[in-house]
Amino acid sequence: MAGSWAEGAIQALLERLSSSELIDLFQRQMVKDGFVEKVKTTLLSLDAVLNDAQEKQGNNPSVEEWLYGVTDTLYVIDDALDMISTGALLSKVTRNRDGNLRWEIESSMESVNEMIDFYAKQSNELGLIGRTQYDKKQFPTASSVDEAEVVFGRESDKEAIIDLFMGASDEPLSLIVIVAKDGIGKTTLARLVYDEDRVSKHFDLKAWAWVPAEGRVGMACSSIFMSFSLECSDLEEQRFLIVLDDVSSKSLDRYLEFPFRAAAKGSCIIVTTSDQAVESIMRTYTYFYRPPGTGTYKEFLQPVPSPRFNTYDMNRLSDEECWSIFTKYAFGDENSSSYPELEDIGRQIVKVCGGLPLAVRTIGTFLRSKLQVEEWVAVLDRQKHFHFTNEMSGIGLALRLSYDNLPVHLKRCFAYCSIFPPGYELEKEKLVLLWMAEGLLPQPEENKRIEEVGDDCFNELLCRSFFQQSSGNKLHFVMHSLTDDLARAVSGRSCFRLEDDDSLGTPTISIRYLSICKSNSLESKAFEYIRKLRRLRTYLTLDYTSWDLHGYELGSNIFSRFSFLRVLSVSHYELTKLPASISDLKHLRYIDLSYTQIKSLPESVCFLPNLQTLILSNCDSLTELPQNMGRLINLRHLRISGTNLKEMPKKMSRLESLQTLSNFVVGKESGSTVTELREFLNLHGALCISKLQNVTSAKDAAEANLVEKPHLDELVLEWGDDTVDLENDGDVLKQLVPHTNLKKLSISFYSGTRFPHWLGDFSFSNLFFLRLSSCKNCIDLPLLGQLPSLKVLIIESMNAVKKVGPEFCGMDKPFQSLETLTFDRMLEWEKWIALEVAGGEFPCLRELCIRRCPKLRGNLPKQLPSVVKVEISESQELLTALMTEASLHKRLLDYHDKILFMTGNKVTSFLKQMTVTAYEGAAESSDPMTEGAIESSLSIIATDSSLPMTQGATAEECSLPITEDTAATESSVPMTQGATAAESSLPMTQGTAMVEYSLAMTQAATESSLPMTQGAAESSLPTTQTPNIRNEADVPIKTQSNQDSLQDLFSFKSLKVSEISQLRKLPMGLHSLKIEGCDALEFIPEQVMVCNPPIQHLYIISCCSLKFFSGGSPPTALKFLYIQNCKKLKFLPLAEKTHHYALLEHLCIGSSCDSLVFLPLDLFPKLKILSIWDCANLESFSTPGRIQKDLTSLEALEIRDCPNLLSFPKGGLLTPNLKSIWFSNCKNLKELPDQLHTLSSLRSMFINNCPELLSFPEGGLPSNLSLLCITFCDKMMLGMEWGLNRLDYLSRLEIEGACKNVVSFPEAKLLPRNLNSLRISGLLNLKYLNYRGLQHLTALKILEISCCNKLQSLPEEGLPASLSFLCIKECSLLKPKLQDKTGKDWSKIAHISCIEIDEEVSHEEV
Repeated sequence: MAGSWAEGAIQALLERLSSSELIDLFQRQMVKDGFVEKVKTTLLSLDAVLNDAQEKQGNNPSVEEWLYGVTDTLYVIDDALDMISTGALLSKVTRNRDGNLRWEIESSMESVNEMIDFYAKQSNELGLIGRTQYDKKQFPTASSVDEAEVVFGRESDKEAIIDLFMGASDEPLSLIVIVAKDGIGKTTLARLVYDEDRVSKHFDLKAWAWVPAEGRVGMACSSIFMSFSLECSDLEEQRFLIVLDDVSSKSLDRYLEFPFRAAAKGSCIIVTTSDQAVESIMRTYTYFYRPPGTGTYKEFLQPVPSPRFNTYDMNRLSDEECWSIFTKYAFGDENSSSYPELEDIGRQIVKVCGGLPLAVRTIGTFLRSKLQVEEWVAVLDRQKHFHFTNEMSGIGLALRLSYDNLPVHLKRCFAYCSIFPPGYELEKEKLVLLWMAEGLLPQPEENKRIEEVGDDCFNELLCRSFFQQSSGNKLHFVMHSLTDDLARAVSGRSCFRLEDDDSLGTPTISIRYLSICKSNSLESKAFEYIRKLRRLRTYLTLDYTSWDLHGYELGSNIFSRFSFLRVLSVSHYELTKLPASISDLKHLRYIDLSYTQIKSLPESVCFLPNLQTLILSNCDSLTELPQNMGRLINLRHLRISGTNLKEMPKKMSRLESLQTLSNFVVGKESGSTVTELREFLNLHGALCISKLQNVTSAKDAAEANLVEKPHLDELVLEWGDDTVDLENDGDVLKQLVPHTNLKKLSISFYSGTRFPHWLGDFSFSNLFFLRLSSCKNCIDLPLLGQLPSLKVLIIESMNAVKKVGPEFCGMDKPFQSLETLTFDRMLEWEKWIALEVAGGEFPCLRELCIRRCPKLRGNLPKQLPSVVKVEISESQELLTALMTEASLHKRLLDYHDKILFMTGNKVTSFLKQMTVTAYEGAAESSDPMTEGAIESSLSIIATDSSLPMTQGATAEECSLPITEDTAATESSVPMTQGATAAESSLPMTQGTAMVEYSLAMTQAATESSLPMTQGAAESSLPTTQTPNIRNEADVPIKTQSNQDSLQDLFSFKSLKVSEISQLRKLPMGLHSLKIEGCDALEFIPEQVMVCNPPIQHLYIISCCSLKFFSGGSPPTALKFLYIQNCKKLKFLPLAEKTHHYALLEHLCIGSSCDSLVFLPLDLFPKLKILSIWDCANLESFSTPGRIQKDLTSLEALEIRDCPNLLSFPKGGLLTPNLKSIWFSNCKNLKELPDQLHTLSSLRSMFINNCPELLSFPEGGLPSNLSLLCITFCDKMMLGMEWGLNRLDYLSRLEIEGACKNVVSFPEAKLLPRNLNSLRISGLLNLKYLNYRGLQHLTALKILEISCCNKLQSLPEEGLPASLSFLCIKECSLLKPKLQDKTGKDWSKIAHISCIEIDEEVSHEEV
């Protein structure tokens, strides 16, 4: 076929002749207007007869030859015009005048006219009829339909195939061959089976491989085996499913070398094929076992039993099923009955398609935007009378029909694809660049990139079924063999695939586009053939078998002959040098030298003014680029990843057209510094900036202007591993702020001590991938939990990090999208302090990998509700801690069955590991803790700043410093580590406790000196219990489902149930019961009430219908009661049963008991810990006077998120042993309990976000208070009436937000003299620090001031001499005055041993 190229070429030439570029050039050269206009007129006359010629060529060979001649002539004209444009470009690049091109231009135009005139006259002789350009129909673009929604009629086929392998579960291996003609839907059917949920659960491993005709089934199986072996070590125990798609008899060996010695019973291989020979060959195969990675001769291979063999012949779809597909594509969401005049025609069209879904879909897509009866009738007539070939199938007919109605530019783009063999996996981006280089794309409209035009073209062809998504790689696309047949037919003589010696044939000058598919079998004859293709435009290598081709041969064979070449791809060639004669290829627009051994490029490359794409990826010997790269003014894509460039050439900023730049290697000299990136505002895709240690100032980094590059999707920032200027690195990274559109970010070898604030900012709402690697001096991970779209997080080789805690997660619903989290080579990491929040800190995490973290000792997150896999490898301390936790304390993580321990290629499950390491000691660890242990854990109220912590605290509100004995050894430098409702920063000082957000400490008595609420709660449980009181009571209990698998390890005295029937069959000796998710449960059955011995610990979670206990009250022996998400439960007992709570020591109520309006505390005479949160209707508490002496047990009180709480008992809380109070988010609370000052045991008090609270009660605060934290209480006014100066034991004070009356702080004698740590934040009107209020603080060691943007200066007298740590954050007016040794106020703080300003340690004395 000929004609498609000609039609498109004429339109392209007309556009070019009308371009401003050529018009300006012709005017400058004073070319006569008549020349250009005459060429245009003649071209239009040819264009007018092309349609008639294309219709007649099939029956008239003379017309066909005329079309081929016209096509060749149009190529010659295009080359001539391109040469003229190139000359003008070279003059511009070299800054020479155009010279006298007039004679050359006019001479070329005359020759062009003569050639066109010749074919115009011939058209008259051939009787070709001209049509005006307005006769040509313009067809709208097709609309995409989600293919997943348009599979009809294959449900029974899917079930039949599933039955075949499900019924062979006792067979070692099943082989199912699906045989059907092209277009019936073999791949679709196999995909339906492969993606079925039942199938995924039935098989342990799955893999899909497309097998090209030139490939080998055995090689595909070996590749799959290697991928399987990476997933597990015991393949012979794994049931697998493999799909080998589109197998042909050419891809089959005489025997099958199978890489699996013995498959697990029930394994299956599914083969799809349209080649009838495949079934007979595979049925008679001899199957051999070949050990992976060996080269054993077949004679020495071990035969294995032949698989159970099944053949499945697919039938064509019924007319009705085809009609369902057709209507979906042709009418979209509309009902076909809305177009009754089209329905009858449509059903006839479907019938002609012969039950082939691909044909139906193709024609349906084509007719989607055509609703005229005449158009549908024309399609039907074309179907009936089309004679494209004698064997034209329904699919071929449908594709041809769709092709004929494509716009001209899409026809050319599609025809070009005939140089790719069927099944070849196309990369969309690469194909678009090839189209662009060959001038096949229409000119873009204003504000649209040519690459975007190419994307549109590709998507249009994809939508019309000319491309299909690859089954093996979703980012790649293939052409069906029938589509390839059409492409080869319509491309005529212009495109040629060099596949083997038999395909060489007779060279023809008409070949413009050449691909080489099997260079290893062509080397002897190929160049002899290729040399004769003198008008070649594309030279494209498609396979990875390289030719041993030296620079001289390349020059003599290609550059000296192919002067019209536009695309040159010699990827993977054994090429070490590029000859200087490459500059002779003036038309070149695309060069691919990837994976060659080339060491440098000649300077002559810079004289290719048309060059658009230069690919040098993975040329690992390449160390430099030409110095005059800036001359390539049309270069749009430069890919240099995988090279060893020392630095970028100078003046790269002159590449004004650059759209993608894979790497920028920062140089030291002017002209090659990072500032060269300033002008590249249109960069797209990925950018890696390496050797950032060469950036000498933050100013240069800022001038790179990354924040103004909105089209970058991925950014890699990389320093050298020998960086020494830590401060400069920190300043540089601060300025390398990318645009918030960024999707992927990697930072490597950064040697600053902290990460800047912008990293992790929630404004990066598109960021889904983040990697931090080899940042060896960073002691803390940045705050990353607030990145809303982050899905993949990789942290590796951060060897200064010893602790990962809440500073990593943030306060409010962290990591809401994270699916994969990897820690690797964290050699000094010791602790992971989990943040206990509702739903867990990683609610969407599916995969957690911890590799090579030898010092990590445990404390994995308790809740990973979505996790599928937890991989732990080369982390012995963690393994030991988990095993010890499980065997000694009989506690399992909820997701223990998802944990895999990896050692080399060996994979061990959690339970299997338990049998090895923990079996012997399991029986000894089932005794409950004694009450003495409980009391001792509660009595350790340290005289320093150890604090009780109420259960249920989230990191969002936690400001509790938890002491640890290891703090002093972990760091000798004070560190700021959060402690307020928003971002607390109680610092850690040398010799004091490290401040951590640690909720749910497993063993409070041993790990912390604090009587935490949770710790206290846990301490009263048997050691088998580990309740996560705040969040779903994560009791490590034995469920009915895993009881059998654990019975040999240890025996629990606790049980979790989730069905009502289980409550009626409780085992004897039950100590703790967790009832969760029983939606239909309306009351707690009597069996629970009368257990013998009685239940002491009861957890009731998410029982949405539960209303009451049997008999109206809980068991009388109950000591621990936890209720969460039970809103209908009536908590208060009947009047005659108030004694049922007499022994209760721990009470936690969360998001439950909507009927609870007031809570009489007299019901709980022995209560030690009370935690209430999110009780929407609770208004008050009461404590009748008659039980005053009975409330001596209460030690911790927490009330959070109770918006209607108004009051406390009159006369105050008569709780003389109360040690900790926490009130948070009580929006209507106006007064604190009366007589607060009488609570002599109270050590810590936290008041957060109580906006109506006005002041402390009369009498002030308790005299023994050691820690006070007041945050975001908007109406409270700081002053002497607080009575702080009377608190002799107060060592830590935090004030954040509100206090709008404070302009100068502190007043004289406001603060107690023994204060050790002071933090003020968010005092919006604070302007001055008052030395008179500070001078008496001789014990003050830690001072932190943050978010006080009106604070102007420090006191003239300086700060207390006792200070050892000063932290200033986000105080914009103060910061410039505190610059190291240069700031105005520097002398006032120079004596302080450690100074941190905006998270940077700027001064430190050893």
